[in-house]
Amino acid sequence: MESQQTVENQKVLDDNVKQTLAENIKKMLMIDNQLKVLKQEKQVLEIQKKELSKELIQIMKTNEYTTLSTKTDTLQYKVTKTKVLGKKQLESLLHEYFKGDVVQADNIKNFIFEHLKERVVEQIVRKGNGNNASVDS
Repeated sequence: MESQQTVENQKVLDDNVKQTLAENIKKMLMIDNQLKVLKQEKQVLEIQKKELSKELIQIMKTNEYTTLSTKTDTLQYKVTKTKVLGKKQLESLLHEYFKGDVVQADNIKNFIFEHLKERVVEQIVRKGNGNNASVDS
């Protein structure tokens, strides 16, 4: 009798585990599908935001605006310039420089820094409402 009850209890337990497992799988798949949709929507919105940012940068540059304010936020036009030196560029510059002569360290340093490429980053920065975000162009 006890072994029959144990078998029946095991079947109930197995059925409960199976039901819980099935419900959890369904929920997980539903959440995963929702995340996929939201990710696609996010990508579309990011593309739209980037395009709007490019347009705003052009308008702000043309009209020499550095700041646009609304009731709740401020958009700032910022330009960041940096010089980028990669391994290949450094090697190329040193090969070009050392055609036959050995020169002092200062001359090498000056030559390299005079020929570095400048990187320009233009962006719109949102300030206000505790939401700081930037979009690079």
